[in-house]
Amino acid sequence: MADQRYASRFRFVSMGPDRFQLRTVNAHCFPANPNHPRMFERARDDPPLQFDGTFGDRDPLLNPIPYQRTRPWVHYIPTQPMWTAGFHGWKVIPIYAKPAEHGDPLWISAGILGRFADPLKRDLRRFHDIGVRQALKLSETAHHYERPPVYGSQLHWEAIEGEGTFCQMMANLVGLQRRVAELYGWIFLQEKLQLDVPSINPRPRLALQAETSIPVLDCFLGVLVPWSSRSEAFDSMAISHGLALWWVDYIADPNSEVAPWEGLSEKGQAVISTHRGGGFLPVRETDIVQKHSVKIDTSGQSKSFLDVIVSRVPADAGHFNRVLPSAAPGTHGVISFHPVRPSTPPSTAKPIVPSLPGTQSSACASSSEGSNKRARFDSSTAPPAGNRRRKAHPSKRQREAKRALQAAAAAAQNTTKSESTTSRTFLSSLVRRISDLCT
Repeated sequence: MADQRYASRFRFVSMGPDRFQLRTVNAHCFPANPNHPRMFERARDDPPLQFDGTFGDRDPLLNPIPYQRTRPWVHYIPTQPMWTAGFHGWKVIPIYAKPAEHGDPLWISAGILGRFADPLKRDLRRFHDIGVRQALKLSETAHHYERPPVYGSQLHWEAIEGEGTFCQMMANLVGLQRRVAELYGWIFLQEKLQLDVPSINPRPRLALQAETSIPVLDCFLGVLVPWSSRSEAFDSMAISHGLALWWVDYIADPNSEVAPWEGLSEKGQAVISTHRGGGFLPVRETDIVQKHSVKIDTSGQSKSFLDVIVSRVPADAGHFNRVLPSAAPGTHGVISFHPVRPSTPPSTAKPIVPSLPGTQSSACASSSEGSNKRARFDSSTAPPAGNRRRKAHPSKRQREAKRALQAAAAAAQNTTKSESTTSRTFLSSLVRRISDLCT
């Protein structure tokens, strides 16, 4: 059985009427202004269109959105770090280009109206065409999500032609950028599913996060998955592809900051500005972190490591080995993993319930007590002095006889084959006599 480790990171969020927790096992940051499912549904019919043509922090081109079961590739839309090595000579990838109303050569103003400069429209079309060629190649061998999103003449390219107000033309431009970005999301999803097809943007294969079997993150937007309607198959696939995944569970108790996480068996930094209040925040000291060690059957007869993480069925308590750190008091339920080397056979591990801030859980107390046992001697367990059995000491005569016996035995062993039979008989007799004296 292989010992696999992973960490669960939790972040409490309060946004208007909604209070919830985010949980992740593969990201080292959290969305700064998360598009949680309830807010996303409320804004679906009347999205908050901004002056720059985007939906602000709610825009799927800029920030993670809740899991889209029928279009999962939208979560694979690439972020700007994907192209840091350069892509066909562009300093700014066309899907991220946002002209300014004043003093920007990409927007040609003519009073109230204006139009986009030809280089902007030409670059976006060229970026689209490069993606279409890769998409057509991947669609020939695709076995899952075979049909790519709309492209080519199905897109309304005429929307960015001609003149219009800046706000309206920007909305048209961003609408096209979303469509092209979605096409690239489908491309990158297919490249993850078809590893034998050369990537449109070659990069090293994902390494594993330190001390885990979880891949590091790739440069995709990521996804927020409602805990109550999560999909084990998608969650496992997303984590294996390096897609940042945050589960969302809502809190009904107004006095609690911990979500129920029904069915749950059990620090790095990355800040990427995608919009005014968007981006990601690093983990904080107040975040709850649970580190787990789970046993996996490497013979393949049980579930894989990622299947165990995303499983809706709680794992057996004995499959986990969770030990509180030595400085347990005041950890606010932060659970750390330490290798256990007990002097006695370990008992079955029990699940640890995080304590509320300002309190100390019984698990913390028992851990503290256990860590001090080696430094404390309990006199009650020692046998009474009167009942101790004294060690027997040989007399002077016995000690001398023993020394003589040892000398005679050594002499007998050093006797060569050329010695006479009489000498060997004499020595053997001497050894027997000394042995009789000892007894």
